Amino acid sequence: MNDLANPPLWKRLWCEIIRDPLRQVDRENRDYLASPQSRGADWKVMTVLVVTAISLTLQEYLGASNHADRVPRWLQFLGLHELSSTSLQWLQHPANGPLVRLGYWSLACLTCYFVLPALAVRFVFRQRLRDFGIALTRDSLRHWWLYAIMLVGMAVVVSLASLSPEFQAAYPLYRESRYLPLWPYYACWVAIYGLQFFAIEFFFRGFIVHGLKQRFGVYGIFVMMVPYCMIHFQKPMLESFAAIIAGIALGFLSLTTRSIWLGTLLHVSVGVGMDLAALYRHGCFS
Repeated sequence: MNDLANPPLWKRLWCEIIRDPLRQVDRENRDYLASPQSRGADWKVMTVLVVTAISLTLQEYLGASNHADRVPRWLQFLGLHELSSTSLQWLQHPANGPLVRLGYWSLACLTCYFVLPALAVRFVFRQRLRDFGIALTRDSLRHWWLYAIMLVGMAVVVSLASLSPEFQAAYPLYRESRYLPLWPYYACWVAIYGLQFFAIEFFFRGFIVHGLKQRFGVYGIFVMMVPYCMIHFQKPMLESFAAIIAGIALGFLSLTTRSIWLGTLLHVSVGVGMDLAALYRHGCFS
């Protein structure tokens, strides 16, 4: 009787972190599928998937950093000649130009991965953004240690991966940080980098996972994982494989805690850590 009243720690953690949250998600999924609301075409699912495809397409064809060179032409076309001239000067500046291009990429991520889905949530679904992972929940704060364990594990993986020439060729993303001062250039880059990580977490772990959970339950995580892996295809192959595991783990945590914030913090920490590891391997701190 005493063993039943006081189960071992591993069993309590299994029930609290995995079994009970999954059962709750499964109950909500079954209740929805049994309700009259689920009958007929599921316009919410179709909207989520169409907006996902549109956002990914716009980001791929218009959002890359090299597309920033089009901005002066766009401004010129709109009759904003002075602003066009200023933007061209910034882009041609040897130190500021690369950072401006990355800033364009980050703003494009924010537009495609946050603004467009958020408009769909508010004006098509008529729901609150907090229902799509924006809320900082008690569950996410209670499980901070789980994110800390994941961060330590990723730090070990990044440290080992940084030894490979392929990793050192791909990072740091802001290549000029190898010879520019950390302040203000690298500090600005971290802010730019963090902004796009927030947008990515909202898009994949918020909009897609929580937008599909009524119809697909936990399987919505695996729907999300496929395009999340694919946006890493221009990175080293091992990173794309790691994105499969990270996508599933972060999707599960977002679904069960109903929050993306600690996942965003983890993503930012790993991303900046990869840059710092690459800078160290390039001898920037010696």
